[in-house]
Amino acid sequence: MSMPRTAAVGLLACVALSPLLVACGEEVTATASCSKAPPMLDIAATSVSPGERVRVTGMYFTEGCPDSEPATDVVLMLRQRGEAYTLGAVDAEADGAAVWTVRLPSALVEGRAILRADLSQELRVRVTAPG
Repeated sequence: MSMPRTAAVGLLACVALSPLLVACGEEVTATASCSKAPPMLDIAATSVSPGERVRVTGMYFTEGCPDSEPATDVVLMLRQRGEAYTLGAVDAEADGAAVWTVRLPSALVEGRAILRADLSQELRVRVTAPG
């Protein structure tokens, strides 16, 4: 008695993939080894001024999962009205925290601006006239 073609193909696939499968015919599920929160930024000031020195903090700057190596050369950028400014780069601490102390560009104008570091969520800030 010969085996139907589809059964033979299925058996062959099962044998070929057996090192990767727990058992043929059983449901195999894959789970992620971690769930990483996206990097986030924070700034204490509710508004900033051109030329002002500010401190920006961040968390979750790691290479992969939260318990993996801290990210290096994390670049902080500011965008306003089509212009992009590189404010600085830091290496994250062992826990993924990052801190930048930077002077804002004097070319900023009143209105909204966006801070972002590598793959972080955007942080909106309001630029006001120097007081």
